Amino acid sequence: MLRLTEIELWPQKDIRLYSSSGSVMHGALMECVDEVTAAILHTESLRPYSQYVWFDKARGCSIWRIGTVTDEAYERIVQPIWHCTDLYLKQKQTPVALKHHVLIEHTTFEDIADTMFAGKEAPTGCDISFLTTTSFKHDHRYDIFPEIRRVFYSLILRWNQYADAIVLDQEGLEDILAQSCRITKYELRSQPFSLEHTSIYGFGGTLRLRFLGNDMTRRLMGLLLSLAPYTGIGVKTAMGMGAVQMHLQYAK
Repeated sequence: MLRLTEIELWPQKDIRLYSSSGSVMHGALMECVDEVTAAILHTESLRPYSQYVWFDKARGCSIWRIGTVTDEAYERIVQPIWHCTDLYLKQKQTPVALKHHVLIEHTTFEDIADTMFAGKEAPTGCDISFLTTTSFKHDHRYDIFPEIRRVFYSLILRWNQYADAIVLDQEGLEDILAQSCRITKYELRSQPFSLEHTSIYGFGGTLRLRFLGNDMTRRLMGLLLSLAPYTGIGVKTAMGMGAVQMHLQYAK
């Protein structure tokens, strides 16, 4: 099962935790899980979870969201946190209280597939919000603009890694989907993401896509983008990068 868990963060010191604090929270997360789990996660190139931080002005606190795509990841990573009232952030040198643990969304790969393939209509587009710095790495460089082919390729890798029933094994599928998709509106900016001893530049903001192509092509695009809020998009989603929210559009 895929799950999104949300936790309020209340540092004891007068500091705010923003999206750039994702790597700090990842370090605290690894301190919370057992040694076996931490060792397993460090060996996986595609990790079965994502996490990020954002500041909610309405609530006046930072929010920590953790997405998991397998039951094992939820049990090993998230459930231990349910029993924690606070974590110590070494890089900030402060304890942070954990409050109001809430499971805000859950689904399965099968439910996503049923919704997309059995629905009366195929989606016609999607609004995507890149909540934290997002990037893709190729040729030893990081991208500062969202190339649509790489968006779909990132999601295809994650879908095929963790979905049991349906495998998207068509060669060059990311190219087919990218050629059937158009950017119709965007409000993007380049922005850095802080990691220990370095920064990665990527992009953030919003993007509107229009789906073209045949009925099945549009359903596949909807299928993959429905996965994105749980897994993130691009590189280092376990460290706090690539967090997204999306809204599929349908013809009126």
